[in-house]
Amino acid sequence: MSKIVLTLLLIASSISGFSQRWKLTRYEAMVGVGTADYFGSIGGSKYKNDWYGLRDIDILGTRPSFYGALRYKIMQDQAIKFNLVFGWLSGSDAGSKNAKRGFSFNSYISEQSLQYEYSFIKEDVRRTSYALFNKRGMMNNYSKLNGYFFAGLGGVLYKPVFSGNPEPKVDVINTNPGYTMVIPAGIGFKMIYNNYTAIGIEFGGRYTFSRYLDGFNSIYSKARDIYYFGNISLIYRIKTSRKGIPIIFNRYRY
Repeated sequence: MSKIVLTLLLIASSISGFSQRWKLTRYEAMVGVGTADYFGSIGGSKYKNDWYGLRDIDILGTRPSFYGALRYKIMQDQAIKFNLVFGWLSGSDAGSKNAKRGFSFNSYISEQSLQYEYSFIKEDVRRTSYALFNKRGMMNNYSKLNGYFFAGLGGVLYKPVFSGNPEPKVDVINTNPGYTMVIPAGIGFKMIYNNYTAIGIEFGGRYTFSRYLDGFNSIYSKARDIYYFGNISLIYRIKTSRKGIPIIFNRYRY
């Protein structure tokens, strides 16, 4: 009877250890590259029905972006992440419903934001009796895929360059550098390669509180500018000590 009790205690201890595994890598650093797309007063679809913005997507107007971030896991299914993104936005009236107007722009942007993430696919241990240990007898069976929704708050620095002939008393041109708040929201996925590395993919929109990311605004327009980022990143999962401190330079493997 004592052997049975001891065995059950060992199993319970192993399961408890598995459930806390996420704490061993609760810090993550990442770098990546991606795309930036703009939706505002310049460009867009030539159709009145734009299918909720889908027809406004202009592949020729897509520009690159560069991405860096730090993530901290609050709980197994929740995290906060600080983002730093550099990129360009571009738009043109060519091929749009405003083609005769002939406006175009390019804008440099630098975004800083803090986002909250909730995982709908957790980095969870698969509690199957036949796969609790690897070849070395070490416990390492965790889900390889993580999926999450995110939302947050941040700001973006922008410097537009506008081209065109504005209409007096109707169009307002402002190409001065500016800074405005943004609200990011979207979805992301993370594919875990091993204990220390993963690949991330993320797509999200940014609602801004400015009408001048393109350097232009019309008295007939009340909409704020919106832009989207899509990125792929390399993630380094930083080992955490028992005291919750990240261990960056350590050759020990678990």
